[in-house]
Amino acid sequence: MIEKFFLLLQEALQVKKIHFSESQIQLFVRHYELLLKWNEKVNLTSVIDPQQAVWLHFIDSLLFVETEKFQVLHKTVVDIGSGAGFPGIVMAIACPQLTFLLFDSNAKKTMFLKNVVSELDLKNVKVIHQNIKEYIQQKKKKFDIAVARALMPWPQWCEIAKKIISDDGVFFLTFGRNPPSMDEIKNTARLKEKDHLIEKYHFDLEGVSHQRTLFSIQKILR
Repeated sequence: MIEKFFLLLQEALQVKKIHFSESQIQLFVRHYELLLKWNEKVNLTSVIDPQQAVWLHFIDSLLFVETEKFQVLHKTVVDIGSGAGFPGIVMAIACPQLTFLLFDSNAKKTMFLKNVVSELDLKNVKVIHQNIKEYIQQKKKKFDIAVARALMPWPQWCEIAKKIISDDGVFFLTFGRNPPSMDEIKNTARLKEKDHLIEKYHFDLEGVSHQRTLFSIQKILR
């Protein structure tokens, strides 16, 4: 299964024209290997089939990195509800120059994440066992980029993300089919054009015949 994953991952990266070093690809493979091992005793994900995992976990996580907005912000990234390390661990492997903080309120999942960080020797990652709402109440530092995948309804995520990003920070929304319009996002999340810059990105997940739409929402520094 590991060898099949490795070959499918290489094919998928070629399809998406995403380039990594051999050592980075081996880290992706090791992440998947640890996922399979831990998933036998901890419910991390139901998506473990190599083809599905390549596209719905790894390639899907890399879509954030492929956006123009992400590429110009080389700072601190927070992944809320990181779970099995998607997208946080994958992005940390892809972007070793950035600092990543992975939040999860589930103790077993944070144990898994810490094991992955240790096994892969990811020095740019810190795992935090805490609910993000508790973090907000403590009024700690804010972040430059905030991401989350299927953690909560998107209007709720918008309210949380607005509280944890820095003055010129960015947060992302991700959708499958039938994403909301920009106007719906602006109105529902109460985003004023003079205060926020919203950009839209569309991606195909060819290996599983899925689509993804990402919105980057950036505070405008005044």
